[in-house]
Order: sequence, then structure tokens, then C-alpha cells
Amino acid sequence: MNNPWITHRILEFLNRAQKPRDIVRFVQDDPSDGPGKAIGPVLAKRIIDHRNSLTFGRFTTQKEVFAVKGFGPDKWDDLEFSLGVPAIDAFEKSLFEKQYLLENWTLLHYDWKANSQEEFQQTVQDDKAFRHTVRALADRAAAETAGHNADTTAAHTEPLLHLYIDSYHNSSQQAALAFALWFYLFSADNWFSFDEMLAETNTLFTYHAVPLWDMELRLFKGFDNRVFTNLICPPDLPVLVNYPEETISIWVSGLAD
Repeated sequence: MNNPWITHRILEFLNRAQKPRDIVRFVQDDPSDGPGKAIGPVLAKRIIDHRNSLTFGRFTTQKEVFAVKGFGPDKWDDLEFSLGVPAIDAFEKSLFEKQYLLENWTLLHYDWKANSQEEFQQTVQDDKAFRHTVRALADRAAAETAGHNADTTAAHTEPLLHLYIDSYHNSSQQAALAFALWFYLFSADNWFSFDEMLAETNTLFTYHAVPLWDMELRLFKGFDNRVFTNLICPPDLPVLVNYPEETISIWVSGLAD
């Protein structure tokens, strides 16, 4: 994959490992390269021993990991397979696996991926470009989820070009708090606690925590989400700005209660 954010996650994972089993239990074999096995206890111990022998006792480059005896490209592929899951996919999977969201809850995300770091920075820093990118995602979501034609969709998503945007940065807990509250407002009788949802949104916004790469939640205040669904959904359109992965994602959700 050769994505900087994936490499950072791999290095941090290997640096946090205290014992071989920390690596062995988590890393899965990448099925795309044929049958095989992931990192075993012998290689895991070599990884930790080599890391501890380095000047600062931690990996800082991919080259240092490849210096471990017996570690080859196939093992790096296994690490990428296990740790290269985009933040939003890991977040969504966790919510359903822990049954904070059940089968009566629809949760989708629509994503824009920049072609370059320069394009991403220009888009998220320019208000007009950002709004038009979000509107294009909303247009696609409305067409796919509700089957609206172009004219109907355009009428419903036009407010995105001028609605007030509340912005929350992951340098504090505000982004996680605001996103957890958005979920909590779906129903007065939630089967998850606010603290449980906050733990999940905290994990989302610290997914790229070392180094603490920027992630933002931008809420388009007052947006009517019924353009996407007739299910229960509070107002405001949540948009995740993910600097490490250079993506912009909108969340579409609805509760059949």
C-alpha cells in the first residue's frame, strides 16, 4: 500500500508491543498473497529484541523492521492487512460488533479521496471548495439511498453551500464529544450509554494518535438529513476531515424505532 499513515500505525503498534503474544494475537495473515501464516512467536520475539537494541529502543523507519532476521515483504503485507484499515471503517465495524448499533440502525459513509496532499489541503482550507465537495458527496448519497433525481437532490443539498459549520479538532476531546452527542440524540431510550459511545468516538479521533495527526469533525448545523432517509435522524450533517488519510467523509444514518 505504501501509505505513510499505515506505516506510522505499524511502527507504533510494534513499538507498543511488550511481549511476543501482543503481536501474534493481533496480526492476521493477508489472504491476498495466498495461503500462509502470519507472524509467529519466534519472529515476534526477534522483532521486540531488535527494537529494544536500537538507539532509542523503538522503530522509526520501515527499514529497521526489515532488518529483523526472517522478516520479509510477506510479513509487512500481514501488518498492512491488519493495521491498514481506514479509521471510519474500523469505527463502523466496532459499533456493530459491540452491538451499540443494531440491525434497525443504518450507518453509511460517503468518501472523497484526494489525488495528492496539495489537492487535499486546498480543498479543506478553502471554504467554497470544501462545501462543494461535501455537497457532491451528499448528492451521491441522496441518489443512492433515497433514489432522488438530480433536481430534487440539488434542492435538498443546496443549503450545504451556506449553512453554518461547527468545527471540532482532535487536539482536544471536543470532536469526540460532539460526535458522540450526535449519535446519542437519535433516541431517548438508547441501548448504549453516552460514555460507551464516547469511548468509540474517542478511539476514532485518536486512531492516528502517534504522531497526533489532525482529524476534524465539521457539523453542518441544521441540515435536514431526511433527504437521505425517512428514518429517525437528528439534524446536522457530520463530516469527518481525515488529514492522515487525505479523505473527507459524510455520515448518513437512520434509526427504525
